[in-house]
Amino acid sequence: MSDNIQARSNNWAIKHRPQNFKDIILPEENHKFISAMIAAGKIFSLTLSGPAGIGKTTTAKAICNDLNAEVLFLHGSGKDRGIESVKGRVTEFATMMSLDDQPKVIIVDEADNMTHDAQMALRSVIEEVAHNCSFILTCNFPGRILDAIISRCDHIRLEPTSKEEIASMKKSTAKRIVQILNTEEVDFTPKAIMTIVNSNFPDIRKMLNLTQRFAIQNKVDDSVAGKVQQASTSNFYIVLKQKDLKEITEWVMTNVIDPSSFASGLWPELMKHIDQNTLALSIIYLNELQTDLPIVADKHLALIAFCAKLIVQCEFTDLS
Repeated sequence: MSDNIQARSNNWAIKHRPQNFKDIILPEENHKFISAMIAAGKIFSLTLSGPAGIGKTTTAKAICNDLNAEVLFLHGSGKDRGIESVKGRVTEFATMMSLDDQPKVIIVDEADNMTHDAQMALRSVIEEVAHNCSFILTCNFPGRILDAIISRCDHIRLEPTSKEEIASMKKSTAKRIVQILNTEEVDFTPKAIMTIVNSNFPDIRKMLNLTQRFAIQNKVDDSVAGKVQQASTSNFYIVLKQKDLKEITEWVMTNVIDPSSFASGLWPELMKHIDQNTLALSIIYLNELQTDLPIVADKHLALIAFCAKLIVQCEFTDLS
């Protein structure tokens, strides 16, 4: 995304997107590794994986900004998911020498949604042009990327794994949100910010979208706690249990900002709220939803269709 588009955007997640790697919020070891790579002026081919909204694309772009790299950006879940892009745009860019010795980097965003044929072609290109061009692949599900591609890249998981990393990233994210609210001249309470962070971690994009929604009246106060709970996945299943598709549709359209991010958090609650007799079926439906979301035109409709399958085919546990 160009600086002009970012400057014009009213969406805080875009408007306040970090441009340099030093401002990226990651687990400490990952931050040290990538910082050392940037300091050396040499970028390795990388696979950045993690849940929706954690900052994979932002990290990839920030690395390239710091290296002043010449970049080709591909949409792995859209027009660039097929083999034609690999044979055409990728090969042409990767094999052409840089006139001013800039590093050349190809970012493949949501690479886990590329077709199998496209991934097979990409595997060969990565190895053939390693002397001239590096790749950064982002993905939600690294298991969907060929092992031969993963093995040609340094695989970095952006999601924190230890309690210490989680606490540190939550603290840094809360500080970032406070900076944004101060810039936007919005009043807030610390409790409100921590409620948003704790309820939506590690989805930073969702945190910013919720904060912006709550800031519509120029304040983010302690009343957001109930609103955050209302939009939680737990509350989602409570609504589902009523098996009223109209009510479910209204809930989804009112509370779900990013269906892809929301769907990525459904699995833990699914285990609690679906009866064991139909749990396997619900898992199949959820897998279909997560497969479809990156490529469908209307993501909210896809989520509502998933809900329709659940209320018709599945039974829910007693939530009382």
